[in-house]
Amino acid sequence: MGNNVTDRFFFRSISIRRCSIGGCSIGDFQLGGTPGNKIANSITEAGDLAFGLGDNLKSTFFIGGIPAGDWANVDADRETEFRQLVLKLKPAQTVALYLVHFV
Repeated sequence: MGNNVTDRFFFRSISIRRCSIGGCSIGDFQLGGTPGNKIANSITEAGDLAFGLGDNLKSTFFIGGIPAGDWANVDADRETEFRQLVLKLKPAQTVALYLVHFV
């Protein structure tokens, strides 16, 4: 993967580079390993654990804090509501990877 404009997607002032699991960067942030916090098709976290992302993150998007790469805090009592909202709003073929602490 090069650093030319076709390998990047731009969102406001940060760039999101194309990546594969284990070597993804969002601007200056590095994400490694397999994302565990994901919302694919289930209202429960346990239901999405076995969902495989494949060999790239083409159909994924990230939910988190500001600035990009920071974790957001959501009330633990609203976790189900959060997952329902994401499932309702996201396109069916996509997977949400979230940087959220349920506190």
